[in-house]
Formats: sequence, structure tokens, C-alpha cells
Amino acid sequence: MGEPGVITHGENRIWESAVINEYLDEVFPNPPLLPSNPIAKAQARIWIDFANTRLVPAFSTLLRSPDFQKQEEAKQELYKHLEFIENEGLGKLSGDGPYWFGESISLVDFTFFPWFERWAALKHYRGFGIPAEFTRLKQWKHALKERESVKAIAHSKEFYIERYAKFAVPVPVAA
Repeated sequence: MGEPGVITHGENRIWESAVINEYLDEVFPNPPLLPSNPIAKAQARIWIDFANTRLVPAFSTLLRSPDFQKQEEAKQELYKHLEFIENEGLGKLSGDGPYWFGESISLVDFTFFPWFERWAALKHYRGFGIPAEFTRLKQWKHALKERESVKAIAHSKEFYIERYAKFAVPVPVAA
């Protein structure tokens, strides 16, 4: 659900992950994957946009850029995004629940999680794991990882390391 895709439903084709996700939520409304409260629904859409316009580009730049300086800038940017997610997202919206909006899983969780499943590639190729201080983020990732629906389609760390090998140009170690 993180990268652009295409689905066919009946005779219709739908593309772009965020559009596909909302379409599926409307066609299969139980359980609902967006909050019913208009403010919470708007917040969910803001976070989905944040994933697609902030987190994913920084992730991709860090992994794919052969330029060491751009990688360092992407690491700093990614760290700020993680900090923002920790404090402004999970820290304020999830309460005591395991998911972004508490007890109920949402499209926000499903939008972000695939990138955290792929994080093994960032750690392997760029030495950038999820920093230990982001405890709420780590709890969230664990909660998603343990869902039966996620386990059913999960890929191993090795899968992502191999999958991204062609994109992650090795960087010479600085002296």
C-alpha cells in the first residue's frame, strides 16, 4: 500500500495508493478505515499526505542517492519526520491505543507501515535504523507487525534488502 499501484475492481481500474485505499474503504465500509468525526478524518488525510509528500521522498532520497551529502541531508530530514510522527502524530492522537488513532486501525496506519517494514533496507545500506528514543513509534510498528492481516502479507528484512540492492548505490566509507 505504500508504492503506487493499480487495482481492478469489476471493470474499473483505480491507481495511486492513497486513492485505492480510500476507494476500498468506501466499497468495503466495515470496518471503517477512516474516522467518522470530520476533524479526525481531516487529520487522517493530513497524515496520509505527510507520508506521501514528506516521509516517502526523504526515505527514497536516503536510499537511492549516490551523493553522500544528499544522503546526510535526507537522514536529518527523516529524523525530523520521525520526531514529528512520534510527538505530533502518535504522541497526541493514539492515546493508550496501539494505532495512530488509538484502538482502531486506520488508513493512516496502512499508509505508513509499509515504509517501516522496508526500513531494514535503510538500516542495511545507510546505517539508519529507527532511533531508540522514538519509543511510541517502535510500539506502533510492533503492534502493526503482530496483526494477523499484516503477517499474512509481510516480507522479510532480507526481501527488502535484496529488493533495494539495485537502488542503493554503495557509498565509500569516509576516511
